[in-house]
Amino acid sequence: MREHTTETRHPTTPPAVDTARHPRRTSAARGLPGLIVGNADEIVERWSAALSPRSGSTPPEVEDLLTEFQRTFVSMIPLALGPRREQIERIWTSTAELYGSLGAMRGLAAGEVVEEFQFLRETVIRVLYRDVVGTGLPPISLRELLRLNRFLDGGVTRASVGHTDTLYFSWLRGSGIPDPLTPEMLKEIRAQLVGLRQELEATGV
Repeated sequence: MREHTTETRHPTTPPAVDTARHPRRTSAARGLPGLIVGNADEIVERWSAALSPRSGSTPPEVEDLLTEFQRTFVSMIPLALGPRREQIERIWTSTAELYGSLGAMRGLAAGEVVEEFQFLRETVIRVLYRDVVGTGLPPISLRELLRLNRFLDGGVTRASVGHTDTLYFSWLRGSGIPDPLTPEMLKEIRAQLVGLRQELEATGV
């Protein structure tokens, strides 16, 4: 006589994602903000590379300052998609205006400053869709994408305003041409950027 055993079956649990082996999939699982956080370094590197052809003669200290701006901007994007976006947008606006002012001092035309921000938009979109397509994860919603684009559009607009204001004040002084960047001016701009980052940290996000 054969002995029958009773076997308890449990629902199959899908294996956990190895975050060390699949960092992009894990970031994608956290939605659009998680994707940007998980790819922040690459976004900065790609944005910097897109600007490099026009910055061949840029002094190293100016390049370092531009990198600080780029890292600050990218760090703000996922925060602006969260519950404290109004606080972040105010800091984003001031940072973009400062970036536009720096662009005028670098000798860029207004259209060139706008183009530099468009490189950021293009980089972000390319990285996001590369990580979502083919992963089996839900696509980025239209609502999230529209919010992201509105936020980036605000940066483009305020950078242009900062550039125009700098040219206007130069015109009031009689030259119409911004003063060339000096170590003192770079130090002042960096101090303003540090202050904006401290405001960002103070939001508690």
